[in-house]
Amino acid sequence: MERLRPTVTSLWDRAGDWILGALCFVLAMVLYLRTMAPSVATLFDDSLEFPLVAHDLAIAHPTGYPFYTLLGKAFTLAPGPNAAWSVNLVSAVAGALTVALIYLLIREMGGRRLAALLGAAALMMAPVFWSQAVIAE
Repeated sequence: MERLRPTVTSLWDRAGDWILGALCFVLAMVLYLRTMAPSVATLFDDSLEFPLVAHDLAIAHPTGYPFYTLLGKAFTLAPGPNAAWSVNLVSAVAGALTVALIYLLIREMGGRRLAALLGAAALMMAPVFWSQAVIAE
């Protein structure tokens, strides 16, 4: 009878990584949403091009970025302040997903939970990664 009742430890061992991966995603999303560009960022040329391309379903400079354009269009259909904000949100969601996947990848490779959390946090707050996760790039 005891074998049928899972213990809290065994539940944590099985579901803990998915819970911590989701926590990494949520923390990254909060950070990126708080610092995301509210409209077109004038730092890079693509920050102006991608919202226009996604809104009109046009073709960006080579290679055209078809998947990014379709994702951007899907996000512009949802309610938001403007098309540029919606396309910036695509980058924020992609960045937060990457942080969560890095945590899960480190765990899959045999890393400890603390090491995986530190690796995901380091990526989340790395200046170059962070700057690309808050604008349409």
